[in-house]
Amino acid sequence: MAMPMLYFPSSFLTSFASLLIPKIAKERELSHKNAVAYISGRAVQAALAFGMFFAALFMAFGDSWGQAFYKSDSAGQYLRILAPLVPLTYLDVVVDNLLKGLDEQFNSMKYNFTDSLIRVILVLCFLRFFGMESYVCILFFSTIFNASLSLHRLMKVSHLHISVVQHILLPMFCAVLAVGLSRLLLVNLVISNRFLQVFIQTVTAGALFAVSYLGIGQWVMQVKTSALQTEK
Repeated sequence: MAMPMLYFPSSFLTSFASLLIPKIAKERELSHKNAVAYISGRAVQAALAFGMFFAALFMAFGDSWGQAFYKSDSAGQYLRILAPLVPLTYLDVVVDNLLKGLDEQFNSMKYNFTDSLIRVILVLCFLRFFGMESYVCILFFSTIFNASLSLHRLMKVSHLHISVVQHILLPMFCAVLAVGLSRLLLVNLVISNRFLQVFIQTVTAGALFAVSYLGIGQWVMQVKTSALQTEK
């Protein structure tokens, strides 16, 4: 029950990622290597920011989502457990589309097929003996495995450089900050309609995340620019 909730926000990301295919394919055809690297970098940055936000949101408000969609506490608990997978899952959606635009669809298919095969084998070997706990571990392993292969291939063909601060630490910090503040702001909010509650929680946290991410991101860019000018 947790998986549909986990993948639901990625439907918006899928639509966005599909628009990148013709754009990056055109830049590749024209041998614009810098443009390919720039588009890939911005797309990966957006995917990680989107994923970090929803990972934090699911960890904080997973119980509300479980009650809203399934009227189940266990669904919310599993959503919170699987929340750390969200950034890599959403990243993989974008990376796969970028690889298609770079004429790397065979490698993308190969990674996805290998991931599915390994997942099936591990489920057959461990699920009957260790139950749902083993399935959760299998999901973590297969998601990390698939995303790592796809991202490594993208970095190789697009000359993409991942900045730990800009791509990972910044969105993670802003997501935790935004969701934490929204919990404090909404702690006394009591709403009988669970869907409305989820909507308010998501919008509040999303607005705080957007403001903090864009604001701090702009400040980081200014600091980097000033540092480069000082070195010159």
